[in-house]
Amino acid sequence: MNTKIISLGGSIVAPEGPDAAFVAQFAETVRTYLSADASRRLIFIVGGVFVMEAASVMLQVLSFKLFKKRIFRMAPLHHHFELKGWTETQVVVRFWILGGLFSLISLITLKVQ
Repeated sequence: MNTKIISLGGSIVAPEGPDAAFVAQFAETVRTYLSADASRRLIFIVGGVFVMEAASVMLQVLSFKLFKKRIFRMAPLHHHFELKGWTETQVVVRFWILGGLFSLISLITLKVQ
């Protein structure tokens, strides 16, 4: 068992506290029960909010370099919503809801497989 890479992944996602151990244990469980391809898809679903944030930055940079136009008012995505007039609390709560939905989708996907 390669515990070094699991601890590295846990430290990237949740750098301190009991969350790091939980993330590492979750990654080990997923790796044990799923094929490599299925676990890669599941990680994108579980981290959906983080994937959206990272993708918004990549799309913004790519669009600006190629077309000299911005897709969002500001990247990452949460700043775009703040500039549209949402309060920070609204952004956080809506991202929590999205995170919960992505978690439910990943659990349903896990159960189906």
